[in-house]
Amino acid sequence: MKLLLVGPPSPFEARFVASQASSSRLNPKAPEDRLSSAHDAKFPSVAPADRSARTKARLPSNVIVDLSQSYNSTGIYTEGSEFSSGSSLDHVGSAFPAEVLGPGKEWEGVTFRFGPANAPDAVASQSIELPSGKFNGLYMLAVGVEGNQESQVFRVTYADGTSTAFSQSLSDWYTPKNFIGESDVLVAPYRLLLGGSRDKRAFHLYGYSFPLDGKRKVQSVTLPSNQNVKVFALTLVRGSAGNLSSALRLKRKELHSASIQYPVKVKTLVSLTP
Repeated sequence: MKLLLVGPPSPFEARFVASQASSSRLNPKAPEDRLSSAHDAKFPSVAPADRSARTKARLPSNVIVDLSQSYNSTGIYTEGSEFSSGSSLDHVGSAFPAEVLGPGKEWEGVTFRFGPANAPDAVASQSIELPSGKFNGLYMLAVGVEGNQESQVFRVTYADGTSTAFSQSLSDWYTPKNFIGESDVLVAPYRLLLGGSRDKRAFHLYGYSFPLDGKRKVQSVTLPSNQNVKVFALTLVRGSAGNLSSALRLKRKELHSASIQYPVKVKTLVSLTP
């Protein structure tokens, strides 16, 4: 003989049954139209005009920073272009191909825009004016050249005069080191050389983000005083994406890679043998 022991019904099922029974006893013939009219009176519908006005009032989540007034380095050229070493990304005659980078890039849901090819399109050792507003994060596409550029200080200044400094290491565009807070956003299968030829090795563009105080208006960001740190694009972010600091993104990756265990309800089977 076998005896199967099971537990009582779940608490949710018990409450649901009791609620049904109680409702039917108190008002077994409640008309449906009465419930409908009460619902309409308590929760009035929103007019289309109101919804439209509310949508228009929302601020954009991503604001691309215009770097055109700050460009002082040239790091992007079109195929076949000839340029001097002094007008190259690394000061020795190399640059990214415009055909690979394209007009812009999206990373972590954030949109970036690149500068024009064959002209100044990157920034180094500059203070950059930021669009006025309150934001949660500053996202950046940049590289190090002539070796890894470690412990570089980026300083964000707010409209009230306060500022926050961030220390970030940047990999050389040829030798990614996967520094904390650094992501490999784009890999170019080659770079252009000053004579118009290709160096057929992989070169990298990296992404970084800095958390901002969302209660204060930003004013500017000051780049490291280092000509070997090249910034190609900046975007300010409002909302949850901007709250992800470098450390939080690293922690999120660790959590995703870890195994997840779920609780399992166990039923006990008791076998009784006469």
